[in-house]
Amino acid sequence: MKFEYDENKNQIHKEKHGIDFVDTEKNMKKITAKEFDKKFDNGEDINEHLNFSSAIRLKDVKKLKTYKKQY
Repeated sequence: MKFEYDENKNQIHKEKHGIDFVDTEKNMKKITAKEFDKKFDNGEDINEHLNFSSAIRLKDVKKLKTYKKQY
């Protein structure tokens, strides 16, 4: 998997969340899905293994309007 990121965004993210994209990239290459799942299931801290660079913020998501049709 190829990782790309903006260094300015990396610095902001590092200051805000304490997670460096460089460290995240290294960790993502080290851990398999089975290992990740096991850590998660055991309640271990998995933040260092997560890649937040492609995550979206909930405020960026628009709620879809749902309605029932009257027949």
